[in-house]
Amino acid sequence: MTDKSEQIRRWENEARYFDGLEYDSDKLRPEIVERYMKCERPYLVEDYEFVALGDLTGKTVLEVGCGDGWRSIMMAMHGAHVVALDLSSKAIAAARSRAIKHGLQDQIEFHVSPVEVFNTDQRFDIVSAFALLHHLIPVLGATLRELKRFGKPDARYLFVEPISPSRTLRRLRLMMPIAVNGSTDERPLEPAELDTIRASFARTKITYYYALSRISRRVFKGPLETMHPMKRDLYLLAGRVDRFLLQTLRLHWLASVAFIEAQS
Repeated sequence: MTDKSEQIRRWENEARYFDGLEYDSDKLRPEIVERYMKCERPYLVEDYEFVALGDLTGKTVLEVGCGDGWRSIMMAMHGAHVVALDLSSKAIAAARSRAIKHGLQDQIEFHVSPVEVFNTDQRFDIVSAFALLHHLIPVLGATLRELKRFGKPDARYLFVEPISPSRTLRRLRLMMPIAVNGSTDERPLEPAELDTIRASFARTKITYYYALSRISRRVFKGPLETMHPMKRDLYLLAGRVDRFLLQTLRLHWLASVAFIEAQS
């Protein structure tokens, strides 16, 4: 199979998988908007994303793999002009619909497109890809070069990815009677892939998340904002303990998510 035919197969496979999911096209709940405007819990990776983004007033952002568009909408609320891509036409339709409901259609452009063939002369202050790279492991280096093509000389690149720093823990996880969800081409990033990311940029910072939080998230279903207060308090406690384990004690092998900040 040629590289081009393999690329097309991957695009079609990913689009088929993500078109099979359900997407929310409603406005974001007010408590969700409040959470991500304030970002008072940086020990949770979802909040830290927006802490790391910083002041977006007047900034341009390219979001690759935008899904239902909630991050694009929040970045626009923080003042950015956003260009958002996704392979799934179904996801883009939902994202566009909810952006219109928020009155943000003039701040966000949505495109159904793989990043490899997206064509624009615009260069961006921030290039973000949340839960994208682990779908592209065989072409990770080439994908990072494509993403860098869209950044300004001083652009920042932000990624949130599932990781598997310990092969032993990964094997134990796969032995457990817990469903493994996702497309056929994806798996968590391993240390070799994190090294590829580091080698692709002049400066890279990786912050590790989700040890106990990963377990509690499976037990406490649904958004943080709608959890029973007792469950929410336990989940937040798990996040604080994770910060101590992963960031203070640097027990990175326990992590299952990495937040990656990079610059060329």
